[in-house]
Amino acid sequence: ARARDARGRAETRDRDRGGVRARWRARRSGSRGVARDAVWEPRAREKRGGDANDRAVATRGREMETFAHEGATTANLGAWLARRGVAVEKFDRARGTKNLEDLLIELKSGESVLVSERERASGENGGEMNEDARETCVRYVDVLTLRVRRPGSNAEDGMCLIEKEQIFGKNELKRRRNRPLSEKMNFGEHWRDCVERAVREELGSALGDDYVVETLEDTYKLCVSEEMSASYPGLRSRFALHRVDAIVHGLPDEDEFQSEETTHRGVLRATWRFEKFRWPETDPGPA
Repeated sequence: ARARDARGRAETRDRDRGGVRARWRARRSGSRGVARDAVWEPRAREKRGGDANDRAVATRGREMETFAHEGATTANLGAWLARRGVAVEKFDRARGTKNLEDLLIELKSGESVLVSERERASGENGGEMNEDARETCVRYVDVLTLRVRRPGSNAEDGMCLIEKEQIFGKNELKRRRNRPLSEKMNFGEHWRDCVERAVREELGSALGDDYVVETLEDTYKLCVSEEMSASYPGLRSRFALHRVDAIVHGLPDEDEFQSEETTHRGVLRATWRFEKFRWPETDPGPA
């Protein structure tokens, strides 16, 4: 029996580390909206025949609550984060980061979820909330990272399209990137659909009218990363990273080119260059 229990715990740990994706879903209970159980579960991929083992076990031993973004303002969001120890005054576009308005738009669009956590005093499924425990918060994000390659390219040479930098609006605010094309996934969006959207939104202005995206599904890999956000300093973020290669027909002939994208912050100009790139063991989230 002990051996079976040990095997079960080991399998659960392995599944948590390697097979989990990051669309946060909380089963609420009680009038205060405190989540008694919280689960990362596969996105629509599971409905389309994905691996049922791609599911994380429930998070237990903690009281959890999601930020209610409907009808929220930046003042509401800032106060909610400040109560959980996040120095929101560091969210400043003038410093090259994003601000509270950007985060609120991200939350309302379903690109991310904010969850507060506090340890319970005792018990696995029950117990009282530990009033002395420090309350923290985590931002959960699904991210597609796409290695864009030219037709006829060899996967072994590692040559793919790298976003070198972004320049925002009239103030010419620069942001270094040095990573493959990355896009936050919308709520309920399958990674295959995100491939098409990411190429269209990020590279569309530089592509020919008859461009074609060929997704190399056998290169797909899902991994998880946790780190402090570069876009929102001091905000802990957990990323489910969907990594895959794609052949894009209709790219510019030059090895370096620019694209333009219209965002809520104005026009974003990105510089792209073909370089050698190999996936790291742990790939950090984009922002």
